[in-house]
Amino acid sequence: MMVRKLFFAAVLVITLVDWTQTLPAAGAVNVQFPDPDSLSTSIKEMRNGGRFAEARQTALHLVETLQNDTSTPPWDIDDAKRLAEFLAAASNVPDNERLELAEAERLNADIRGLWKKREYGAAGDLVQRQLETRKRILGESFQEIAKNYTSLAYYRSVGGSKDEAIDSYQRALAVYEELGIRDHPAVVYNLKYLGTLLYERGSYERVYSLWEERLDVARRLYGDTHASVAEALADLGELQRKTGDYAAAVTLQSEALAVRRSLFGDENLQTVGSVYNLALLYHGLGDYAAAEHLHLKAIALYRNLLPKDHPKIIRSLDALAVVRTDLGQLGDAESLLREVLEMRRRQPSENRHGVAGNLNNLAALLYQREEFEEAEALFRQALEIKKEIYGENHPEILLNLHNLALCQTGLGKLDEADILFRRELDLTVHLESNTAGA
Repeated sequence: MMVRKLFFAAVLVITLVDWTQTLPAAGAVNVQFPDPDSLSTSIKEMRNGGRFAEARQTALHLVETLQNDTSTPPWDIDDAKRLAEFLAAASNVPDNERLELAEAERLNADIRGLWKKREYGAAGDLVQRQLETRKRILGESFQEIAKNYTSLAYYRSVGGSKDEAIDSYQRALAVYEELGIRDHPAVVYNLKYLGTLLYERGSYERVYSLWEERLDVARRLYGDTHASVAEALADLGELQRKTGDYAAAVTLQSEALAVRRSLFGDENLQTVGSVYNLALLYHGLGDYAAAEHLHLKAIALYRNLLPKDHPKIIRSLDALAVVRTDLGQLGDAESLLREVLEMRRRQPSENRHGVAGNLNNLAALLYQREEFEEAEALFRQALEIKKEIYGENHPEILLNLHNLALCQTGLGKLDEADILFRRELDLTVHLESNTAGA
């Protein structure tokens, strides 16, 4: 049986909260508390000027202001308290070190400027400089240090320095652990993106542990019906699919879909993404009728929400074609796959990973029809693209090695097929040994 590779949607959800309030005093007079944004701006200006003692007093005022708003999440109040502790420490150092800390504070404006210009490497270097100054003078036991590590991880990741990014996310989580900060949005964020980087490397067991913890923390923070909980469920579902546990994946993706429907309704991209993910899972379980039904539903919803040639529509059409291949509707499936391949190649920024998957799926169909020569050429193209993207020793190329070897067996090229099967086995052993040692 030919193995095929399909892809899940990844969704980044960022929630920004704006805190302001006005409370009535006794009698006819209204007392207006300074809003947190104004206080935060004042604190930033004081920090930039090295006025850390004054900034600490303002941070304590911020704590009181947040406490007077009953809708303020408890972690925001705790963050303000920890900021006051950091500022107290900064105010008790010698003048020369206080000036160094103030200089480190002023780097934030340069970091933001470099970020806007997408000069991520240079921005990361400034974050590293700020971090090292704070650590040398104050030590690591502050939330500001954890935030520095998280920022550094982000810039190193987008700049391509994945090893440094992984190390920085791990250090951020270690600081949060040392400080006893467990149920906090920043912990969810760091667990998510550390897991994402390790997922790219195929360290699936470790990712599962991180993302399971992420889901637990998100539920304790937000309850069961929240976008962050749905996202964590969906990512765990994708991970279970990746490791072959389709039944567990269906359960997780169904939960994610239920949460998203309750939050957003059906006409929402996150909801449709869950429908698409479930379609892939039912396909993997061999329930082709259910998979086709869900893919058609996802395509119809995507077409209501997105432009005609949007990548999500292309991806869904590709997946539908694979289902129809397994239903024996080979003519319809081939037409869809060739159409999708042309649509992918017309994209302004070609998704080479998607092209490789599409080539693999078309080759698999041709293999079923015993059109081995064209199938071999397409399988080989898919393998070369995957090697260019991931290198020679990545889980993503196992599928392509296997399929090309099967096709060469069909062509009677047994020696070449044997070499590829042996390479597949060696890579599998290598990846399993790396996972065991991770």
